[in-house]
Amino acid sequence: MGKILEQAGVDITDFEHPPINTTALNAQWNTPLGLVDEPSLKQKTKQVKQGWVPDGKDTVASFIKRIADLFSGWDIGFRSDGTPFYLPRNYFTSPTVTFAAASTGSAPYYRSLSFRTVEPEATVIQVVAGSRKNGGLMASSVWVDWAAIRNPNVVNYVGRWRAEIVEVKGTYTCQEINWIARKVFEQTRRRFRIAEFEGDYVQGLEIGHVITLGSYGNYRVQSIDASFVRGSWMPTRYGAEFIEKGYGLP
Repeated sequence: MGKILEQAGVDITDFEHPPINTTALNAQWNTPLGLVDEPSLKQKTKQVKQGWVPDGKDTVASFIKRIADLFSGWDIGFRSDGTPFYLPRNYFTSPTVTFAAASTGSAPYYRSLSFRTVEPEATVIQVVAGSRKNGGLMASSVWVDWAAIRNPNVVNYVGRWRAEIVEVKGTYTCQEINWIARKVFEQTRRRFRIAEFEGDYVQGLEIGHVITLGSYGNYRVQSIDASFVRGSWMPTRYGAEFIEKGYGLP
């Protein structure tokens, strides 16, 4: 991903990503894109379009987003100082800061707090894409969250078959299509409990960092809307997601 950013003119000197300074870490974090090193004959001769290459309508941003959404499942963006980052969505686990329920004179505190729950988008996922052998349509395995359908005790219980068929352009191997289906399934099966609040600006707090929100538990920061006015930071709007598996038993 760093090479793609660099080709787009982004300074990656301080690029934030998981460490890959050993063979084991390289194998863990630096998986070859698409899992397949050698394209098929029809892909080589351009009779069919490879899935993990830009097409004529792609921008750098849309190509990178496609990789993040369908292959890695990671978050990508820029820190408040412009540093690019590319990290697993659950990379940070320890709270960076605690927001208190009331002002203590030193620790940051929250106000205007509201909660909302986004129910699972789907309990069943199947991906359809082209076969790298001949370009014909090929479908992934059907990924079913049986607990969300049948077990009222799980946190993402829906109680019914809620299916989505996801069409992906390009051609892939069977393994790649199932990989994509799993990445989509991991997100669509989840429920999201979102907290939105106004609070003090915290220097160094970034997207993906974990915070403790009073007595409500730990949340992962998803958005920060801050303004610097006349030499000081104005109250900041935060959006954060409650940390839970989103599926399985609470």
